[in-house]
Amino acid sequence: MLFRSYKSPGGEALGFYSSLRLRCMSPLKLKQKHTIHGKEHERTIGIKVTIEVFKSSVWKPFRTAEVFILYDYGIDDIRGNLTFLKSASASSTYVVGDKNLGRSLDAAIEVVEKEGLEKEVKAQTISLWNEIEQSFVGERKPRIW
Repeated sequence: MLFRSYKSPGGEALGFYSSLRLRCMSPLKLKQKHTIHGKEHERTIGIKVTIEVFKSSVWKPFRTAEVFILYDYGIDDIRGNLTFLKSASASSTYVVGDKNLGRSLDAAIEVVEKEGLEKEVKAQTISLWNEIEQSFVGERKPRIW
C-alpha cells in the first residue's frame, strides 16, 4: 500500500480538534467539444473532484463523493445526482422516476431543467443513497459492558 503524507495548513492542533476533515482528490478536467465550420473546438468547462471524509466525529468516516464544479456556474448538483443514479443502479440510461432521459448526460440535464425535475432527481438520489446505507446496517444485539 502506498502511503501518502498529507500536509494541512494550521499545524497539528487543527486536525486534532476538528470535527470533520475532508480531502479533495484526483481532479479531472471536464471537456466539451463543438464542431464549428468543420473544425472541432475543445474547451475545459470544469472539473470533477472526489471528496473523501477522512475524519468525522459527526457521522461515519471514509465516505466519498464525486463533485462536479463548472466554471461560471458552481457545483452542478444535477450532473452529480444523475451520475450517481446511473452508476448506483447499474442502468445503461439516465432515468428519473418512470421517465427515461436517454444515454447522453448533457441531454438528460437539459430535459431535467426544461421539465423542472430537479426536486424529483434530488429525492430519488436521497432515497437510493439511504437504501444503500440501510443495507449495511448490522442487526446485532447491544454490547454487554
